Amino acid sequence: MHQLQQSSVLGSPQETGWPQVISTPNQKLISTLAIKGNNSKNIGVEIATQLKTQTEFSSSAIHNLLLDILKLSREKDVTVQLALVCFLEGKNHIYQPSVLLATHLGQVSLKRDNKTATLLQSEGELKLLEGSLKKGDEFLLTTAQTQQLEQSIKLLFKDEHSPDSFSSRLNQKASMLVDSSLFATLLIKVKKIKTEPAPIIPVEFVPQKNEVVKEVVETQPDKSEVPIIESEPEVIPEQISNEYLQELASGELAPKEQNSAEPEKYENAISDESDETSVNTAPNKDITIKISAASIKKSALKIFNKAKPVVNKAGSWLKSSTVKLVNSVKKKLSKKEKQVQVTVTEQDLVSAPVEPLSSTSPTPKTRFKLIASNIKFFSFFANKFNPFRSFSQKDFYLEKKQPKFLKKALVLLVVIIIIAAVGFWINALANNNRQKAIESLAPAQELLDEAESLVSLDIITARDHTSQAIELAIVASKEFDGVAFTKKIFNSFINEAQEKYQVIDGQIEVSELEIFYNLREAFPNFLTSLATSNDRYLFFIDQEQKQLIGIETVTKQVDKLNLDGIEKITAISASADNLFLLGAGVTKIPIIENQEEGQDSTFGFGEPEKIKEEGDSDRDGILLGSYENFLYIYNPSKRNIYRYIARVEELSDPIGWMINKQGVEFEKVTSMAIDGQIWLTTDEGIIHRLERGEPVEFEVTKLEDKLEGSIIVKTNNNTDYLFLLEPKKQRLVVLSKNGEFAKQIASPTFASTNQLLVNQEATLAFVVSGSIVYLVEL
Repeated sequence: MHQLQQSSVLGSPQETGWPQVISTPNQKLISTLAIKGNNSKNIGVEIATQLKTQTEFSSSAIHNLLLDILKLSREKDVTVQLALVCFLEGKNHIYQPSVLLATHLGQVSLKRDNKTATLLQSEGELKLLEGSLKKGDEFLLTTAQTQQLEQSIKLLFKDEHSPDSFSSRLNQKASMLVDSSLFATLLIKVKKIKTEPAPIIPVEFVPQKNEVVKEVVETQPDKSEVPIIESEPEVIPEQISNEYLQELASGELAPKEQNSAEPEKYENAISDESDETSVNTAPNKDITIKISAASIKKSALKIFNKAKPVVNKAGSWLKSSTVKLVNSVKKKLSKKEKQVQVTVTEQDLVSAPVEPLSSTSPTPKTRFKLIASNIKFFSFFANKFNPFRSFSQKDFYLEKKQPKFLKKALVLLVVIIIIAAVGFWINALANNNRQKAIESLAPAQELLDEAESLVSLDIITARDHTSQAIELAIVASKEFDGVAFTKKIFNSFINEAQEKYQVIDGQIEVSELEIFYNLREAFPNFLTSLATSNDRYLFFIDQEQKQLIGIETVTKQVDKLNLDGIEKITAISASADNLFLLGAGVTKIPIIENQEEGQDSTFGFGEPEKIKEEGDSDRDGILLGSYENFLYIYNPSKRNIYRYIARVEELSDPIGWMINKQGVEFEKVTSMAIDGQIWLTTDEGIIHRLERGEPVEFEVTKLEDKLEGSIIVKTNNNTDYLFLLEPKKQRLVVLSKNGEFAKQIASPTFASTNQLLVNQEATLAFVVSGSIVYLVEL
């Protein structure tokens, strides 16, 4: 089995959208999957089960599996977005490992030797591609919705060397999407490849070339035996060649894809490839990404063809001018006596005596002197600067044509001048466009400079200015879309501004927190002991006075309830419709909303109702949590977390949820949060991550001042972050669920707080100190 490293980023599921990453137990088949449509989760689970339970890993088996999935999606009236990698099995693939790629409304990219290329991309059709595998290959699988962050994903895929770092950075960007219900990406890095040496065939048994071709052709499946499939003809994946990927990397060729409607292309590809196949060579070719010089040659030929007419025209003009000059000199010298052929040397012309002109009719001798005096000056410079001086000492015949090398030299000179002119023009155009881009960034640069000057004085204003500068730069870059030589300037500015924003956002210090509500306005002498929340309300309990207060987060509408009839309260938790109290059993308090015509809605509490009598599972419980229709009770004395199904009038029998308890110090746990996984924190700053009853490795990274004291954790399934209140160090720390530090908010007010609540959107946090509820913007 190959050794792989994987890291994924998933969006937030909704009623009509469900993203997931699927893998078979042996990791032979790995896929990103997103289902769009009504009842998307249930249908998605059914499709995911088909993928997980696949046991045959050949090209035809995977193709048939995908056809079945697409047929099911049509029957259920949903849309499937999928990108898949399958590590093929079979005799040939033992000696040279191969992969099968498949997409339907998805994309697969490859990174090899620090070069990247998109291998397969499809919109409304199923596409497959097969190629060889190398150690260090990185495959990026994305669904169609990830196109919203296409540029960011490409940059991260190209630059990042760690799958975990890739996911954590992409998580931050994906969390800002309005709708990410179909967002699914998966990065797979091949750390090690399991191979076996190919068998050695004796030389005497090596068939001739034409025999190999015949064998390959005869082993192709008969088209007449291929079963007919509803609206989805069979696809046989195409082999990837080195030459194709070389052209793909150079940008001259679009990705080579095999459409499911064209199976005959595969037969032609095999026949052509067989001509170069020997018995000792495995059938799959290596995927090699190279930069081709074809595009450079093509561009140079294009420039030369454009310059050729200009060069020809200039050469013709120079030739005609030279001929006219020679004919003119010849005519003057031979005017007196045309029968005599005059032959002189250049040295004679230079050294000939010059006599003053007279008013009398010139003789042949005086005409010769006149011409010699006129060309003497030019001959001097010709001798000094002529690169062909060695030839100038030979006899120069006026009736003889100019040497061919002189014409070639002139043509070359003209070409050089044209190229230089084009270069100067391109440089001037580039400088002009760059200057315009810099001018358009001036307002954003001014905001960024102001932000830097305000960091030490008002860090929140500095953060706002930096955010505005980024927005202005993005708007300006769109105005210059398509303008040459400007993209690099905008990208550089935006990247720099984003880095500064992350630094500022991660070091926010607030001298005084904003007060959200004073609970003593509802109950005198109220002192908060326990607190919880749901998507609309905050709930607070005073254990000593047995009083309950509920606050609507938007309108700040308040309701209160006396809890004298309840013996003991040790923990509370809230679902969308009910409040649950732990203590001498479990008590349920309904949350009632009233809507009168023409008035705002009001809420209140129903009558408390005990839905579970005290038993061994809850008697020593100290923490209570709810998720969907389940209740969880943390019981340190039993060293377990018990799960119940919350029914209308009672709870189901408890189930011990924890399977592996290794590493958890139960007596030191201080808080619990549930988002499908369970998060526990201790009084020593340790965070435990539990999934399906077992601990999962979790490490905090990039946090300079480590967590040390007692911490309270909050999160939910709508956010990718953990929110940690650490009163000892007077701060609220935000971590990604991969453990990477995102930011922290520090304030002296945190020192006296003991409760933390976060709204469902994870945009606001509420911390409690006694009877005062403070508001913190996240």
